[in-house]
Amino acid sequence: MLSRQVPNALGLGLAVLIAARFVDRRHLTDLGLDIDHGWWRRLLGGTILGAAIALFAVVVGLYVGYYELSGMELTLSPLMWVAVAGGGALFQLLFVVPEELFVRGYIITNVTEGLDGLPSIPRPVAAGVGILISSGFFYLTHAAGKGTTFGLMTGIFSVLLGAGYVLSGDLSVPIGIHFGVNFAGVLAGTNPQQASLLEMTAATTIQESIVLPIEAVIVRGVGVAIGLALVGWWYHSVRDQLYVAPTIARPVLR
Repeated sequence: MLSRQVPNALGLGLAVLIAARFVDRRHLTDLGLDIDHGWWRRLLGGTILGAAIALFAVVVGLYVGYYELSGMELTLSPLMWVAVAGGGALFQLLFVVPEELFVRGYIITNVTEGLDGLPSIPRPVAAGVGILISSGFFYLTHAAGKGTTFGLMTGIFSVLLGAGYVLSGDLSVPIGIHFGVNFAGVLAGTNPQQASLLEMTAATTIQESIVLPIEAVIVRGVGVAIGLALVGWWYHSVRDQLYVAPTIARPVLR
């Protein structure tokens, strides 16, 4: 499986970069890759938020009973665990970055730019349509492989990822949130792997390879709503108002 997944992910990222540069004639920074010191801080903030959403569903599940903690054991030596966890984190990023580059960086940027050129469509509406289209795409691609419920969950998460992109103007926030959710799931045992620190069980799950009952999906949805409020509050507090990042609606073409 890995022999197919890794080349597919890297191929997607390469295809986006080629299309952006030679078809759209964009600077690569127009896709959210204008990396500076602030970019890394926003990446960290997004990672913390994403991890908090995933862990929120676990904590609630342990409290109300849809999760049961079967074990809490480090099966590897500490040094080996660090190596395995680091490899797992890198593996997650190999998928998260190309996905965000295409779904947020490419789709939302192109839709927002195209609709923003129409005088009758306000810029926030143009960005909102871009977020909805990207969320629909995220739903379809994930539902095809993991089922409708999982697809709906990712579509809901995609709204938060899109909001983080259009408000920040770069991919740091959505990459961070996406990575934080995925990797926290590994560590907490809802996506069981060698690096998992907890062993979780549930009476039901929406997909065989993970431990994710429908109740956890609902709580994650609540976490997304809280995350949207936090992201909106943060950008309103630092800018005194909410607005679509100008670089998304008016990219500088080559």
